[in-house]
Amino acid sequence: MPVLTPYINLRLMDEDNLQDEMAGSISISTKDLIENEYMHNHFSWKSFYGSPLNQSNSKEKEEMNRNPDLASNWKGRILI
Repeated sequence: MPVLTPYINLRLMDEDNLQDEMAGSISISTKDLIENEYMHNHFSWKSFYGSPLNQSNSKEKEEMNRNPDLASNWKGRILI
């Protein structure tokens, strides 16, 4: 039987003329996906988190944008 991770992290990217970069990420429970939690509601708002906007490019910034548990800044919501 396959081993499931407890969460799936979705990364959100920005797209602009300068440089496309990671803006933040969202964690979704694999248990909720398996139990069709999102099928019954059709759509759901999820908050995404990342590093502060004024932080320079660094390993810490990248880690905060990759992992919402480490992030210190709420970046917005997305409808999924």
